[in-house]
This record gives sequence, C-alpha cells and structure tokens, in this order.
Amino acid sequence: MWSMTRSRRLLLRALFTTVLLLTTTSIADAQETASIAGTVVDEQTAQPISSAQVFIPGIDQGALTDQSGRYVLIEVPAGTHTLSVQRIGYRSTELAVTLVAGQSLEQDIQISQEALALDEIIVTGTAGGTQRRAIGNSVASVTASDITQTSQINSVQDLLTGQAPGLDFAVSAGNIGAGSPIRVRGVSSLELGQQPLIYVDGVRVNNATDAGPFLGNGAASGGEVSVLEDFSPDEIESIEIIKGPAAATLYGTEASAGVIQIITKKGVQGAPQFSLSVSQGANYLSDPSGKLGTQWGISPTGELIEGFEGYPNIYEYETEVLGNDPLQYGRAQSYSLDVRGGTETVRYFLSGGWQDDEGIVDYNFNERLNLRGNIGVTLSSALALDVSTGFLSGLTGFAQQLTEPGGIWDAMMWAQPELKDTDRRGFMRYTPEELATVEATREYERFTGSATLTHRMGDRLTQRLIVGMDRASDENQVLVPRHQLGTASAFGGIGLGDVQLSRPINKEVTFDYAASLNYGLSDALRFTTSVGAQYYSSELNQINGHGSVLASPALRSIEGTTRVDIGQLFVQNKSMGVYFQQQLSWNDRIFLTGAVRADDNSAFGSDFDAAIYPKVSGTWLISEEGFWNIPLVSTLRLRSALGQAGRQPATFDAVTLYEPKTGRGGNPAMIPANLGNPNVGPEVGTELEVGFDYGLLEDRISGDFTYFHQWTTEALANLPLLPSLGFSGTEAVNLGQLNNWGWEATVQARLVERPSWALDMGLSGDHSYNKIVDLGGRLPTFELKEGLPFPAVASDVIVSAEFDEFGDPVNVMCDAGTGRLGLERGGPTVPCAETAGYELLLGPAFSPYNFSVDASLYLLGRSLQLFAMAAGEHGAWRESTVVWCRFAGCFTNTRASLAQDDPIYVEGVVFQQRHPYDQTLIRAFDASFWKLRRVGARYEVPNRWIANTGASRASISISGTNLWTIWQKTKELSGAPVVDPEFAGIESVTDTDLGMMPPLSGFSVRFDVSF
Repeated sequence: MWSMTRSRRLLLRALFTTVLLLTTTSIADAQETASIAGTVVDEQTAQPISSAQVFIPGIDQGALTDQSGRYVLIEVPAGTHTLSVQRIGYRSTELAVTLVAGQSLEQDIQISQEALALDEIIVTGTAGGTQRRAIGNSVASVTASDITQTSQINSVQDLLTGQAPGLDFAVSAGNIGAGSPIRVRGVSSLELGQQPLIYVDGVRVNNATDAGPFLGNGAASGGEVSVLEDFSPDEIESIEIIKGPAAATLYGTEASAGVIQIITKKGVQGAPQFSLSVSQGANYLSDPSGKLGTQWGISPTGELIEGFEGYPNIYEYETEVLGNDPLQYGRAQSYSLDVRGGTETVRYFLSGGWQDDEGIVDYNFNERLNLRGNIGVTLSSALALDVSTGFLSGLTGFAQQLTEPGGIWDAMMWAQPELKDTDRRGFMRYTPEELATVEATREYERFTGSATLTHRMGDRLTQRLIVGMDRASDENQVLVPRHQLGTASAFGGIGLGDVQLSRPINKEVTFDYAASLNYGLSDALRFTTSVGAQYYSSELNQINGHGSVLASPALRSIEGTTRVDIGQLFVQNKSMGVYFQQQLSWNDRIFLTGAVRADDNSAFGSDFDAAIYPKVSGTWLISEEGFWNIPLVSTLRLRSALGQAGRQPATFDAVTLYEPKTGRGGNPAMIPANLGNPNVGPEVGTELEVGFDYGLLEDRISGDFTYFHQWTTEALANLPLLPSLGFSGTEAVNLGQLNNWGWEATVQARLVERPSWALDMGLSGDHSYNKIVDLGGRLPTFELKEGLPFPAVASDVIVSAEFDEFGDPVNVMCDAGTGRLGLERGGPTVPCAETAGYELLLGPAFSPYNFSVDASLYLLGRSLQLFAMAAGEHGAWRESTVVWCRFAGCFTNTRASLAQDDPIYVEGVVFQQRHPYDQTLIRAFDASFWKLRRVGARYEVPNRWIANTGASRASISISGTNLWTIWQKTKELSGAPVVDPEFAGIESVTDTDLGMMPPLSGFSVRFDVSF
C-alpha cells in the first residue's frame, strides 16, 4: 500500500516537472518569436486583394489573404526578415521587416498590377488553361468588379462596352430589356450572323439575339432581346474575349466569329465574407425635343404650319400646354447580397440579386431575380470538383409594342400639326394613352449549371471533364385588348382584341473532356501535349399561337379569343469535335504551338466529310532574354498565329423538307418546302494575326498592337432554284468569299504616381474593313457587289439642279464617281442621265474605326477615384427609316417635304421613282460620333468610420452614362434631326431604327459594403 502511494507521488512529481519544463520552454520560445498581420491592397485602387500569398522565404512560413485582404503569420522568429507577396496578375513585392521578440507587428502591403499579366491563366479550351505568355493571339480580359463598383451597369452589354478593342455592339437602343448582337473584328460573313459563341463557366450557352415578342423592328424570327443580358454583372468575376478564327480553332465549327468566356465568382478559403450592394438611379431620354426637331404640317388651304401653337413639336406642346409629359424618368434599382468563404477542402460562393429597371414609359420595365451557388471541393490532393449553378427569373414589359407603327417614339416622331385639334391631338394614329393599353411582355426562367472535375498528377498530367446545361423557358405575348369601339377604334382590325403568343424552350447541353501532359527534355526545353473532345447539343421547342377577337374586354389571354391558330417549331442541332495540340516552350520565353481540330455537325450535308481546322502560333518574350538591354522597354512579347475555324449552315440547309397540306377531297397531302443540299458544309474562316505586347519605363506605360487578316471561304449563299426542280425559294451552297482585315491597339499609362494621388490614362482603338471577293453566284445589286465592302450603303448623289419656269427640276447634275471601281464619291460632275444603272458607294454600314479614351484620377491617398470614358466611331454609314418616313415614306412632317422649294430635293426625293434617287437627302448619313460614355466618382470609406459597425470595408459611387454627345458628323437630313448616330436595327444593319427606341442616358448612386 505504501509502495503504491509512493509511486503515485513520484509520478505526479514527474508530470509536474514535465509540464513546468514545457511551459517554461513555451514562454521562452514565445519571448523569442513574434507575429505579423496586415492587409494587402492594390496600389492603384487601394482595394483589398484576396488569395495573395504572403510568405517569408527560407523559414517555410506563409499564408493566403482572405477576402478582405487580411493575412496573419504567427511564431515568426525575432529578427530581420524579407516579407514576400505574390499573386497572379500582380508584380511580386518584397519588403524588409524587423521583429522584436513578443511583438505583434501590423504591416499593410501595397502591390501593383502587372501591366501585361503574362502569367495570368487564360481559358483556351485545353485542360487547366494556358498562361497568357504562351498564347500567340490576342485575348482581351475584363475584370467585372472594376466596372460594376464604379459605373451604372445594368447589363452585360453595359459591362463590355468600350472595354475591348475589336468588340462592338451593333445596336444601342433604349427599349429596356432588349439587347444587341455582338460583332468581333467587324463583319466576316455574307449570310450568317456575326454573333460569337458564349460560354459560362465552361458550358456553352444560348447566344440568341432575337428572343422575346415580335416588336416594331425585331429580327425576322423573333424579337429584340439578347439573352446574354439575362446574366447579372454582379455575379461575374471576369470575361475573356477570344477574337477570330486563329484564336478559336480549338472551339471548332461556329467559332470563327469569336468566343466570349464568362467566369462567375468562386469561393475562397477563409471566414465567411458578406458583400452587399445597393444601387439607385434613373434612365431617361436626353433632349427629346431636340431629337424631334420642328414638325411641320399643311392646312386645308395649303399653308404651311410650323409646330404646335408656337412650340416646335408635339412633345413640347403636350408637356407645356396640356401638362401631359409622354415620357418619364424611369427608376433603375438593384440589390445584391453574396457570401463567399470556405476551408482548404470546401469553398463556396452564394449570391442573390434583384434588379428592377424602368424605361421612359412606365410599361417598359425589366424585373429580374438572379440566384447563384458555386461550390468547389478538393476531394483529394489530385482531384477537385467545381459546381456552378445559376438560376434566374424575370418579367420584361416592352415599349414599341406594335409592328406598325411601333409605339410611343414613332407616334411622336411622325406627329401631324394639322391634327392637333382632333381626338388624335396631333399624334400619328395612336395617342400615348392608347399605346399604354397594349402589352408586349417576356416572362422568362433560365438555369445554367456545370460540374467540372479536375484531376492532377503533380505538375505532369491534368485532366478536366465538364458536363453542363443551359435551359431557358420563355412566354412571349403581345396583347391588344378588346376596345370599346372595336374596329372603329384607332387599332382598326385588331381593335376587337388580338393576342400573339410564343412559348420557346431552349436547351443546350455540353460535354467537354480535355487532358494535358507536361514533360521535358530539360528544365529549359518543355513540351505540353493536349487532347480533347467536345459534344454539344442545342434544342428549340417552340409553340406559337395567334388569337383574334377577344370575347370580352376582361379577357386578356389567347384562351379568350374566338379564332386561334396554333403551330409548333422544333429545331435540333448536334456537334461533335476532337482536337490535338502540341506546344513547345524554351526557357518559358519562347512558345511554339500547333493544333488541329476535326468537327462533324448535324447541319452538314450527308455527302460532306468532317471539317478540319488547323492552327499554328508562336510567341517570344524577348525582353527576358539575357541579351536584352533596352532600359526604356521593360517588357516586349512578340506573337503570331495562323488558324481556321468554321461557321455552320442553317439547321435545315442540308435537309429536303415537305409541308403538309390538305389535298383533293380533304385528303392529306405534301408539297415541296425546302430543297436540301447534301454537299453543304460550314463557312471556313482563316485568319493570320501578328502583334506584340509591350511595357515601357518599368511598365508604367503598357499596351499591345495586333494586325489581322481574315479570309472567309466556302461562304454560304442562298441561290434561287429553277422552277423545273419542283421546289421554290433558294438552296444553300458554299460558293462565296469575303476578306476582312484590320488592327487593334491599346495604351495604358500611369502618368503621375505619388503617395497621395495618381493619374492613369488609357487609349484603345481598332480598325476593320472588308471586301467581297466572290458573290458565289448571287446577282449583284447596287449595295452588294464584288469589290465593295459588306454591308454597304449606296446612293445616287445629286450635285446641283434648278427649277424651270414650270417648277420642274432641270439641269440635274450628279457625281459620276471615281476610284478603282468608279463607285466612290468625288468624281466629275455629269448629267444624271449618264449615271443611270449604278449608285455610288457612300460607305460601309459598319464602323471601320472605333476609339475610346479613359482617365482615372486618384486623390485623398487613393481613397477617392474620379473617372471618365469617351468613345467614338468613324466611317460608318446608316439609313434612318424613321427620318425617311418624315419625308417620303409614311407621314411627312418636314418643311422640305411639304414646301418642295429645293430643286435638288424635288428631283432626288419627290421623283425618287425615277433616276436619280439621292438617299443622302432624307435617309443615308455618316454616323461618325464621339460620346461621353461614363463619368463618375467612387469613394472608399475610411475604416475608422465603419470600425464600430462590423463592416470591413465600404464604398459609395455616383456615375452617369451617355450624358453627352460630344460631336456628331451628321446632325440633320434636309432639316430633320438625326435622332442618334448609334440608332441601329437588328434585322439589318442598314435598316436602322424603325420601331425602336433611341439610346437612353442614365445616372446612379451605388453603395457597397463588406462584413
């Protein structure tokens, strides 16, 4: 008993001694170590930088910054150390720190962006992506948060406008909820559209630009909605624009117009970080009276009427005299809340947003709910899974609801002063109150999801599998309710009620496998072999209905009509492609790449073999060579690429179709509808691209330059069929050729850099032009001719004329043309009879030159940012149908059309049925302009102001968009104002503005807070 007690005492003494020794040692160690904590911020914007690696070389201690830019290093030995910070897209930064034992040092660190971001990983189609330094073609990148937190951004179009040279939106219209087709590097197809492919987190999504109900000037198959605008800019991390066939070879058929990759926000390791943003603003039409100009009429006695009782137009008369402003300041509001965080194994990003924008009439609105959940899971050291899901639901109400005459803008444009005292109050056909009863709506839901499984075997092998889907269902409706007066109302035959309904369901499915193997013969000579296979399927299942004669004014759906026609459209397309790519690198400075892709597509003819698209590229980071000794040029990379991609024919171009009809005796019958071509294949785009990226004065000045030349061969042409074949219409054949060329350039400069303030400026520009080489059997027209650009605007040009004694034009002289084809303006003046049979080229119906200039001024220790951006287009010619209607087409209300006292006008317009017809007098105009796109300020709230609120950072910004047209080449046509030089249509780039709304201006205030 005594022995056991003694043993216990000895054991307790031993334990006590051990604990005492350990405690003493720990205290001693703590007295010999210290800790470092702080925030890593962007030197330029003072914004916190997440996922930056902060470490002390040599002692194997480091940490990643969290979402608020914070890092903590503990148990750092006392003494002097080098603290290093690294992050992709930023320059490596080092600073010396001296630690005293037991000290807790607070050390904030500023890091500067790498001007050319050569180590940035670009999504190229291969597993794991590719460093920018290894890519031989130009790729533009846009960081969404840099724009959304400073400017009024209501859509992806707002986000991208002016951000990348070579990317252009064809339409800038003011119908809230609509959108625009995109052009990348100009126009490179005669028959097919210019819309690039769009991917979201690796999944190809619907890129249609004709969704929604058929409006005043929709595309032939639909409306004016670009479904790209369904996505919320606040969910987007970055966007990459891959331009042209040379860059898009690995994407295969349909990619020759370019590829846009949208990368949404992802989770990061660290504690949950919440971000809240609230934006309030307004959309409005700038100077509506100036856009309408003076409206003229003619009295029953033949006298001219100028305006409305002393006011130049109906807008001012309605507003000032009757107190009925037809337009409004539409409220624009948005709210978003997100949270991101995670551990080493699981990372998450969850967000929700609500947007409600109104246009210049209260029935033009877009309400949308966006939800997103992105999860990243590290399953093992070699395996990772990333799941991306996005759901949205919305309702859009459109203005310009009717196909003829459209809506409120047309009603005001074509107002007639002589009708002022009628029940029309001077409005053309419909009053604003009558138009407000017509509903044109799009109710939509959309789910986009993907799962990406990535397998890595060290740095040697990377495999990636992406499976995803984009599914959208819409309900589009145009409702004209039953009016009390029925057919006697202003709506005529549809006054008894009319409903147009369509319910499209779109589904896109993507399966994408890629693998890359990295190996080398030495540390200097490395190889990367990549293979991949992609399957893509798209499906459209659409129910169309038209109902007329509503049984009661209370009924407002197609079920309430007494006459109904129903139809169905089902279109399916499938594509399968494989590729092989081999890349060689020397010292991580010289890269040579060769690739080939093979594609098959269900739209190809049965006798057409698979499409083969090759590619080669090279790049040399010459400034990293040992012999480089030009201090002025700190970075220089040379690059070049030559490659091909395709664009598929229409779904049914290869298929012979028959249409069901009722035959004799009521028996079913079939008639020929479409003659398919078994040999039809894709258009083939071949592109050569050469360029360089540069940094000057330690990269304080940086930029790039690219020259490209594209050859579109096997261009699709729809040729008329011989009646003897038993089919009417046309047949698709691969015959034509269109060449397209140009350049792109950017310059970014840090002009002033001081501790308390800085000034940055940027300039970008691009040029593109094309020429029809081969029409492929089409019959030439005045505007479609070999040797001319496409599309083009052409017209007779009258130089002089005079009236004879009877008031008829005589001595009418025209420009005879000059240049290689004799079709350019500026030729000798000859009698117009000698110019019959041809028209002169006015110019291309696209902008050959586009420029933007921006400036940012940082004050108050970089916490205040003032910014502005201006953009200009030069050389485009457009045709304004709205203005044309004011002279000769629809409802004349201009002085020139009513007085007819100008002999040039009378000959060129009044007698337009005969030669010459001078469209420069009433329709065609040079659309060159400069506009102030964005202007505003952003203030980063000092941390001491929000320290007691629990917030880690907060900012407030105020901005305006499209506030001022600085310069406009053509302001009027024969006395009628050109509404806006960017006014453009969707179905045709030359039929610009019928049934559309002019571009709007806007302003907003936004508050962002993180906690």
